[in-house]
Amino acid sequence: GDKEDYRKKLANELFNQNKFDEAKVRYQTIMDEGNPDSEIYYKMGIIEKEFGKHQQALEFFNKNIEEKNNPYFSNAIYEIMNLLKRQQKYSEAIDIFYNHVVGSSLDSSDTESLSLLLSDIYFNMKDYLSASNEYRRFIELFPASLYLDKALFYLAYSIENLNNNSDYKEAYRLYKELIEKYPESKYRKNSKDRILYLERHYLKIN
Repeated sequence: GDKEDYRKKLANELFNQNKFDEAKVRYQTIMDEGNPDSEIYYKMGIIEKEFGKHQQALEFFNKNIEEKNNPYFSNAIYEIMNLLKRQQKYSEAIDIFYNHVVGSSLDSSDTESLSLLLSDIYFNMKDYLSASNEYRRFIELFPASLYLDKALFYLAYSIENLNNNSDYKEAYRLYKELIEKYPESKYRKNSKDRILYLERHYLKIN
């Protein structure tokens, strides 16, 4: 009813002002009365995360994604994967991606950050083969991404570290490409260092 809408609006205003304590009390009241919704689940997840309560946050984000086609769905997926990554529960995070993102009707603006996060998770696992595949796919799927320099750097670094199968020439080429295409990139200095390293150790560059 109207009372509902008014109270939720008030809670949202407090949330938007980062008054998380007050917002939480108001969301909790609405939930206690049996009127939760996907937005409240998502925002309660953010509040718990802000308070450092990661388990509670995960529970709320999981409740959100049970409701398909809600406007907070892809953000909740991102938060879940990120929290699991921080807990080093990498395979759980990957499962979330394959169960909820692959084959879903999310549009590319939603899947961009999720695809990069998936790549980063493989990288953190030191699964450099999967990481290189995912970074390469990211670069193909999102040629206009603001994170291309990051993807290029980690793609090159993954290729350098492939077990028994490192491709130093390709890594070198990618570092060069990053430096030429993205003069302002924060990965520029690291790329130059890798190039010097490769020239010194592996490549006889003529």
